[in-house]
Amino acid sequence: MAYDAEKDELICPAGKRLTYRFSTHPKTDNGYRGERRCYEADDCTACHLKEQCTKAQGNRKVDLGFQLKAWRQQARENLTSEAGKNLRSLRGVEVESVFGRLKEDWGFRRFFLRGIEKVKTEFGLLCIAQNMAKLAVQ
Repeated sequence: MAYDAEKDELICPAGKRLTYRFSTHPKTDNGYRGERRCYEADDCTACHLKEQCTKAQGNRKVDLGFQLKAWRQQARENLTSEAGKNLRSLRGVEVESVFGRLKEDWGFRRFFLRGIEKVKTEFGLLCIAQNMAKLAVQ
């Protein structure tokens, strides 16, 4: 949907305008309080695109978080810039596959022992198992 910043409205594919109704401030799991702006169309009953646009009985409603949208755009620009491409090329592929195998294939999600020394020992055993599995494939 297109956004008209002058009138603070969204425009649906059928050309109808979704006007601003209210804002909510939900709290995320990590404690951040964001802003969601709610927009609603006035009348969608006679719209020929209603079946594809919404499953709701009433009018089309949309919640938007403009700050989140701006952060996503900034992250996209950072990742696609030359500096971002260079940093991504330096990322280690080997390490990610090892942790992927530990977590997904072997179901390892947490250490069973407590204390630094015991965790080091447990992780060492996992590393030995990883190396043995790698040797078995060769």
